[in-house]
Amino acid sequence: MTRRGIENEQASNHELLEQLSTEPAPINLHLYQPPRLLTISHQGGIRTVFDITGVSGTSDGFNHQITRESYLPLVGKGILADKNVSWNLYGVTADWLEVNYPKLIDNLRHGIDAGAKLPVGDTYLHIILPFLSHDHKNMLIQICKQVYRQRWGADPESVWLPESAVDSDTLTSLAKNKFLGVHLREHQVQSSVGGNLFAIDSGQGRILAITGHNHLSGKIGFDKPWSDSFYDDWRRQSELLGYAPRISIDGETLGHWWKEGDGSFEFTKYLLRHLEGSQEEHKLDFTIKNIPSAQLVENTSWSCLDSGLGRWKGDRDCHCGLPNNEQQANQIRTSKKDLFDKLSLASTRIDQSLDTYLPGWRELYIHWFLDQRSSLATGNPISAEKLKDKGLEKLFLAAYVRDMGWTSCGWFFGDVDGFERQIPANSLRCIAEIMNWPDIIPNH
Repeated sequence: MTRRGIENEQASNHELLEQLSTEPAPINLHLYQPPRLLTISHQGGIRTVFDITGVSGTSDGFNHQITRESYLPLVGKGILADKNVSWNLYGVTADWLEVNYPKLIDNLRHGIDAGAKLPVGDTYLHIILPFLSHDHKNMLIQICKQVYRQRWGADPESVWLPESAVDSDTLTSLAKNKFLGVHLREHQVQSSVGGNLFAIDSGQGRILAITGHNHLSGKIGFDKPWSDSFYDDWRRQSELLGYAPRISIDGETLGHWWKEGDGSFEFTKYLLRHLEGSQEEHKLDFTIKNIPSAQLVENTSWSCLDSGLGRWKGDRDCHCGLPNNEQQANQIRTSKKDLFDKLSLASTRIDQSLDTYLPGWRELYIHWFLDQRSSLATGNPISAEKLKDKGLEKLFLAAYVRDMGWTSCGWFFGDVDGFERQIPANSLRCIAEIMNWPDIIPNH
């Protein structure tokens, strides 16, 4: 392409940015906790599928702890309201906060009503979307849009995907559902031109890729640096790259993993002052001059740098989070592969059964799924008895448990008997009982 052609293309891509209500911020905080308690009502009884609340005689559980340590200070100290910060709050977590900390959600809403920027969108459940069929992705995206609109009074413009896991079909589903942008890491796109914002052809139109920098993002959580040395590193990286990279971290890093007493919020406060108050020669410039086109790197994430998505499939060439002992690592890979393969099989069977039993079932499922939100948030049993159809009740319950079972943290850590393994393993056992499919029961 000629130089003039490239300039015209980039000028055209700039129209995508103009559709956003605000330009992407230098820092994005990803706020999320998984569904921690799932109970269902079936055949006149109540069954607990999994319980990873951490509630005990001496603790009110992980969600309360994380809210006190991270979410409340992030709001109370004005960090989420800072113009240099964007944030996403996953729907399943926000529903729990609505029940347990309604003032926190109200404060966020009041800020938006007063002119603060809208949060980045989410997919409600934290599922590795490339593992799902196109129809399944599309259904979950429709669910998340409805929840976001109800909570924040607008449609989401961009989205933070679970683990930033993506493939072309995911981008197609997002564009089809009117998302304008997706937050990724820089290694997930390929372009002949460097930048922190790209345009990707999704097959349903172009979509913005808002990219974050791996080294800088990881350094906050792992190194717990001083703000001035971190800002100097940020500036050096900008000089080397020729543009100012963005950073993105789990919001829980601040306050929960990196405790307030160890300086997490002091670091954040001074870093935001650097971004806002540095002299011109030291200021990071995030001005968007050009938006180059890029290609998506298929089946990638921010959490599996070995093989893209192998962390959840038990791939032999993935070592993410695994012990150095190869025998132990292979045992964990085998366990992950067993869970992944059996949940994939169960998903296919459930969808095929529903397609046969009630063609066009997804619209009704979305309505029923949304109706169960308060039960999931409070730990009350999920019930499909109101459908007044025993066959459909069984299938919808199986589909719901399947959707919860795909929660990404169920496979994340390098262990076999870990706390989070309850999510996929117990979900499969529950589906096997509901549907009488003994071949999907996990081996371990």
